[in-house]
Amino acid sequence: MEKLFLDLETQWMTAWKNKDIATVSKMLSDDFTLTSSLSSGGLVDKEEWIAKLAIYDCKDFRFDKIQVRVYEADREFHTC
Repeated sequence: MEKLFLDLETQWMTAWKNKDIATVSKMLSDDFTLTSSLSSGGLVDKEEWIAKLAIYDCKDFRFDKIQVRVYEADREFHTC
C-alpha cells in the first residue's frame, strides 16, 4: 500500500513541478483539501491549490517518510 501511495504522491508532485494542470485536476477529487505545516492551519481546496501552480515554482521535491493509514479498506486513506 505504501508503494502505491508513494507512486501517486510522486505523480502528483511531478505534475505540480511541471505545472500540469490537466493531470493535477484529474488526480484531485472535487472535495480535496490540504493543510501544511508551513501554513497557519487553514485549508486549501482544489481550486485554490490549482491556482497556486501559477504562483510557486517547484525546482525539486522529495519524500523523507511516508506512512499510510487505512481507516476503512474501501473509503478513506491518509498519508503523512
